[in-house]
Amino acid sequence: MIKFENVIIEVNDGDEKRNIIDNVSFELPSNGIISLIGKSGSGKSTILNLISHEVKKSSGKICVSNIDYDNLSDEQEDFIRRKIVSFVSQDNLLFNFLTVEDNINISNSLVGITNEEVQQHSKYAEILGISNFLHKKVEYLSGGEKQRASIYISILRDSLIYLVDEPTSALDYANSIIVLDALKELSKEKLVFISSHDIDLLKKYEDFSIEIDYGKIVKNNIIPLSVEKSIIDNTKSYGIYKIGNKILYHQFFRRTFTLLLLIISMTLTIVTMFNITYDETSFLYNSYKSADCDTFVISDSASLSNNTLLYDELKTYNFKSSYEFYYDCNLITNDDIFKNGSSIAFIKNAIIDNSLNDNEVIITDYLYKQLLNNNYQINNNLIVSSYELKIISIEKTNFNWYDNLNNDMKIAYYDYVNFWYKNIKINKNTFNNLRNKNLDHFEYNDSFYSVNKVSDLWDGSYINGKIELENDECIVDIAALSRLLNITYDSSNKDSYLGEEITLVINNKQKKYIIAGLYAGMANLDASICFSDQEYLNLSSENFIEVEEPFSSIQITNKKEFKKVMNYINKNGNYLISAYSEDTNTCLNEFLFMKKISLYIFIISLLLFASVSIYLNTMLIKSNERSIGILRHLGCSRKNIARMLLVDNLILYGLSLIISSIFYVIYIVLNNNAYINNTSFNNSIMPIRLDIIALFLVLSILIDILTLLINLNILKRKDNKKLLSSY
Repeated sequence: MIKFENVIIEVNDGDEKRNIIDNVSFELPSNGIISLIGKSGSGKSTILNLISHEVKKSSGKICVSNIDYDNLSDEQEDFIRRKIVSFVSQDNLLFNFLTVEDNINISNSLVGITNEEVQQHSKYAEILGISNFLHKKVEYLSGGEKQRASIYISILRDSLIYLVDEPTSALDYANSIIVLDALKELSKEKLVFISSHDIDLLKKYEDFSIEIDYGKIVKNNIIPLSVEKSIIDNTKSYGIYKIGNKILYHQFFRRTFTLLLLIISMTLTIVTMFNITYDETSFLYNSYKSADCDTFVISDSASLSNNTLLYDELKTYNFKSSYEFYYDCNLITNDDIFKNGSSIAFIKNAIIDNSLNDNEVIITDYLYKQLLNNNYQINNNLIVSSYELKIISIEKTNFNWYDNLNNDMKIAYYDYVNFWYKNIKINKNTFNNLRNKNLDHFEYNDSFYSVNKVSDLWDGSYINGKIELENDECIVDIAALSRLLNITYDSSNKDSYLGEEITLVINNKQKKYIIAGLYAGMANLDASICFSDQEYLNLSSENFIEVEEPFSSIQITNKKEFKKVMNYINKNGNYLISAYSEDTNTCLNEFLFMKKISLYIFIISLLLFASVSIYLNTMLIKSNERSIGILRHLGCSRKNIARMLLVDNLILYGLSLIISSIFYVIYIVLNNNAYINNTSFNNSIMPIRLDIIALFLVLSILIDILTLLINLNILKRKDNKKLLSSY
């Protein structure tokens, strides 16, 4: 069953080497009690540790149950401890923080012992009196009770060989008899190898004996007669996680403190990671979406983007940008619309609303007031470019703030007022009719002041030349003539100017015209040029384009479009204005401040998380070294122990992540509630991003895998004797 051949263990003793086991050879039978006697320090425990492979030989040969100990694999070593050899140490390798019953269950789980098999060994429970302290924690047992519990656990494992180191050294006579009686009963079928210095008591129970002194065998009366027994390992590594649950979770305060640190570091890291990665564009888009706002104005004016009055106005008067919008049309020019020579009622903008019928119009209350101030009798009708339009509605704005401004501020907001207030809504057909009649909407160089139709000339203003014009001909006021030709007008030589070719810049386009006539004497047409009615219409139509500067109204329906607009704005230094820009900018500034702080907190929390993880993994091994040593002693493989530690880490990280995620959600909800309560927003701005949580889940798994590799490496470097001596 056990065979030693010339076994030597050599150790360094200062500058010299000596053998603590010196050329030992013996062979043990498959059953019976074999006593290994000798004084303290003679090498008895070392021989037992050689058999259990807790200690490695320097030379020689050891064979146990036909297994050669040379170059044992980890699996073979685990198999020997699990099924072949059961070691009862004088240190009583029990989990002190568990009950005797828990210790029994852990040992049985590791080797796959069933309840039926436990019942088969009930006689040993009676002999050892286990029922008297079965439910007590080991730390509260006496020395004799611990020894009896250890022997009972070993018996239940149903090994082939039982190694018992000094079973009576710490026991009184009564307990010694109980223990030896149980071992004697066991030896009828098993080999019980007992080391002891209590020779007199042991002689009553032994079948054979070996005496050792200073590492050498001095007496051996063994007669090996029994047949070798073999055993099949049919155990499975089930229950290892349940075992880990029992062993690792007794350190309540240490684990609670670690869990608390993990929760704090995870929560801070998740929250700050959200703040850092949640970009400004997404924040703005969600802000506007929360307010159900999809209409915006692009402006190049910083003063507008910072003025509260603008935001108030947008909330009151916010036309849909799905309409076609024509800017700076100056549609009203008929003399009968003005009184006292005033032209303040110019209609600046036309908004196309095809839900209206032909010749129906909606005007703003601001424009309505301007018309009344100019003594224009409306009577539900509006004359625009010789067309009579029916006013079906007056659209309310918030123009009163403008009237209360001083003159300087009014000038600053002039473009704004034109954009929002001086407009009408008409359908496209009505607009086209008005456009064909539209006057005085040109951009031209400084050589002349205005562009007119030849039909506008008064009788008596005409000087010479023809009045029926082709499209490439024009009649020039003598003031404009002097500027265009850079001459002093000579009335005596007026015919010489006819036929001259001039280049005009109108609507940012150069075009050549022939001077076909001259005129003078019209104050309102001073320094102007007249074209044929058809050419005037052509020039007027060229300038009708949808507005882009200084304002552009847009409607944004999705985040992709919003990003494109923001890229354009950031590139060109523009501003995006809506009815809720004031609230949005306030919230954005707060968020950007928090985003800046979050960067520093993120670095600190990430370092804390890494430190806690290192501490957790280090202390998990360090604080459980003795428990790990006992498990190894019971035959639990390093891989199973590493898996047990991995699951323990997963539980801690998983629980921390769940609690941290709850705090993260609370953070988002509180922020959204604050925004909703203090602004015009209706819904959440900050989303709950599951990708952040998923990222931490992946990070936790990676850390656990790394932990598994580290734990395996640590366990390989430490033999069982070092682990067991940790406590």
